[in-house]
Amino acid sequence: DLYAALGDKSMSLALHKLGEALSKEHDSELQSLIGAAFVRLSSEASNRKQYGALAAVCDALDAIGKQRPVLANDLRPRVGVENRLPEFLEAGMRQPKFPLDLIQVLRRTPQASIEHLSDRFFRSMRREECDQMVDLARELGPTGMLELRELLRNGQPRQAASVVGLLSRIDVPSLLELLPLRLKDWTRFYHDVVVRQIAYGAADDRGRTLLELLEVLDPLVIPQALDEIGMSGDRTAIPPLMVMAESGEAKERS
Repeated sequence: DLYAALGDKSMSLALHKLGEALSKEHDSELQSLIGAAFVRLSSEASNRKQYGALAAVCDALDAIGKQRPVLANDLRPRVGVENRLPEFLEAGMRQPKFPLDLIQVLRRTPQASIEHLSDRFFRSMRREECDQMVDLARELGPTGMLELRELLRNGQPRQAASVVGLLSRIDVPSLLELLPLRLKDWTRFYHDVVVRQIAYGAADDRGRTLLELLEVLDPLVIPQALDEIGMSGDRTAIPPLMVMAESGEAKERS
């Protein structure tokens, strides 16, 4: 089998050459044949989890997009790298060390990667899984951070709430800037999700983060937030909590 004989480096080179040919070819029939070969090789690389080759696929699509954006948009869903990121993440997490080539794939698909990392964090039940999602999100660098902030700013409630845990570990200032604006329009269910996500994030300063959010949290969620502030062990939260506990006019605070 020709495809089985191609190693990761050979596959990467072949995909790079096909991408170059697609960028330059003007004959529609040849372009169709080259595109079919590109998609076939990309699918084979995905099935064999040759992450170096998949990084080459992403690079080729970006190069094609600069010359022929319509063609690139047609090829992306057929190649399907972004759709298989959850599968690749799970496979990478089962390995003793997360593959460096897969991190390169994540860096080349920052929007989809952040969405999947956030969703995986949202569903994680173990501390080591949460920590691994945080580490991978950090690997995406400034572009990944921009995607996180954009999801919190404009994402649907379920999607936006899923990035809270990651931001509570990576970028607290942005979290405290953007989250109160979203909480005003969210139901009690998502207020509860936010508190749980910050708790799962287990940042050293999560107590202070929750303290900053108390004024905008649903009243029935506040006891849960207070419990987590206490569980955080952050003793700097004691003076503000004592002020809140002192007697005062009800109209001045909830």
